[in-house]
Amino acid sequence: MVFLIPDSAMPIKRWSTQNFVTVGKALQQKYNATIVVTGGDDQEMARQIKAEIGKTARIWQRGTLRELAAGLSQADLAIAVDTGPAHLAAALNVPTITLFGPAWHERYGQPAPHINLQGYSECSERVVRNFTEQSCWYSGVCPFNWHSCTEDISVESVLAAAAKFLDRQEELDDPPLPPF
Repeated sequence: MVFLIPDSAMPIKRWSTQNFVTVGKALQQKYNATIVVTGGDDQEMARQIKAEIGKTARIWQRGTLRELAAGLSQADLAIAVDTGPAHLAAALNVPTITLFGPAWHERYGQPAPHINLQGYSECSERVVRNFTEQSCWYSGVCPFNWHSCTEDISVESVLAAAAKFLDRQEELDDPPLPPF
């Protein structure tokens, strides 16, 4: 079971809906994964991602933080933008891939073995010591006309990171071979 957590209160921290759809479909195909999409404040985005992924994809119905923690605790992987549920999943020891935009992943990211992917790492506007001092933070507008600085995180890099967790999980789930 893979949780996709695409919503952030700040659009500048989001990864594209289409990228989440592509990742969800690929994980269904390769791992037979059940995809669970959380909606946060943007339930329409969650419905769109779920509908386009299809098959066994589901939407996590918004509820309490305790309910979300209980659901996340059952996941084999969480793929999320930099938001509270990503940090919650990591705190629950759920393998987590967090996609960082304006915040610097080496300061605000999850500790290993979790994987942090940084968008537009060469951003000249990034203030590593305090992301709230960046011009984009409160305005939500990128000075370089990007929709979000997660845009340059590729689907391929997310799938490669997911494989590090899910290939290992498949090995653990396979029964041992009988002796010859």
